[in-house]
Amino acid sequence: MTPLAADRLASSYSVKLNASGTDVEVMRVRALQEQPVFGHTGWLADLSDRAGGEKSFRRGDVQPEGAAKG
Repeated sequence: MTPLAADRLASSYSVKLNASGTDVEVMRVRALQEQPVFGHTGWLADLSDRAGGEKSFRRGDVQPEGAAKG
């Protein structure tokens, strides 16, 4: 794992995803900067249905309570 500044990280994601890279499984995106673009291109997926049945998964470990409500 290589730590990158936010803009360099977003650029790295774009390059890898445009090239159909297979080494990106989970990524952190900034809601206002990357989320609209990555969502439009189909690079983001809602994993709620996959995590819901997993007993060891706790949404609060990765997302503050109430953050998903819109």
